[in-house]
Amino acid sequence: MQQNPALNKLFHEVTAVSDPNAMKNLQPMSDEKRQFLEDALREATGDRYAELKKAIATLKSNESNDGDRTEALELIQMECEELDVANDLDKLDGFDVVVEHIYHTDPETRMNAAWVIGTALQNNEPMQQLCNQKQILPKLLQHMASEDDVESLQKQLLCVSGMVKHNKEGLSTFEDQGGLTTLCQQWCTHNENKIQKKAAFLLFSILHCHADGEGAIAGFSKKYPLCVDTFVSIVQQNLEKDFDSTVVHIAMMGIDQLKACDEAKSKKDTIKQLLTEINKRAKADEDFKNLVGTLPESLAAAF
Repeated sequence: MQQNPALNKLFHEVTAVSDPNAMKNLQPMSDEKRQFLEDALREATGDRYAELKKAIATLKSNESNDGDRTEALELIQMECEELDVANDLDKLDGFDVVVEHIYHTDPETRMNAAWVIGTALQNNEPMQQLCNQKQILPKLLQHMASEDDVESLQKQLLCVSGMVKHNKEGLSTFEDQGGLTTLCQQWCTHNENKIQKKAAFLLFSILHCHADGEGAIAGFSKKYPLCVDTFVSIVQQNLEKDFDSTVVHIAMMGIDQLKACDEAKSKKDTIKQLLTEINKRAKADEDFKNLVGTLPESLAAAF
């Protein structure tokens, strides 16, 4: 293994002063030795955020082209997979400029910018609070309603998911801005499978995280009819077109989550018909049967 000269020098100095005999005669550090240690430490560790700072500067530069911005955003996204780096993004004056690029004219730039924020939000309460404070969600939802690039929309849904799950304030904003209605009526029935899958899982996660838990929003049950209709529509849509077992499984879990509410019970006959078709699929497809497990039996017993 190649030795790092700077670390070797630093190690020599540290072990020298930690020697008990040397400690007895320890003298105040001279300016020359202090500078030597500072230089050795800087050489050994470098500026951890040097490349990140360069990437942020690239995003701010008017001379950068789409390729430059894509490369910069990809680097920032990888760095933000580390929680402490994600939480330092705003301190490095990088958060706002990344968010601005979610609304860029270039779809790849929009996609990568949303990916950065979505990555930074994963299991990250301080980042959720930052998004709450900066009111990121309202503008993002407004933009998403007319987003025509599938890859960008997919990453923007990742951002929304990070802002609303286990975040009562974020979910309240989501609902106030009509986000739940748009999620159900537009994205959960999207003709692109990857969007429908992401949206269906987000809807299920919202119910799982908030509707029946301690963080329940007052009046959220008023949206149960919309949620039930959406999950039923997802199953129907997949039975009528290219069948996606994962999406159907998510929708079935959503129905199971809401099976005790009156809105689900009012659709008893429709749900029973869907279960009949699902059981036929399960008999013909071993992988789907293993995926759904005992869920069809559980739903059948409820209805």
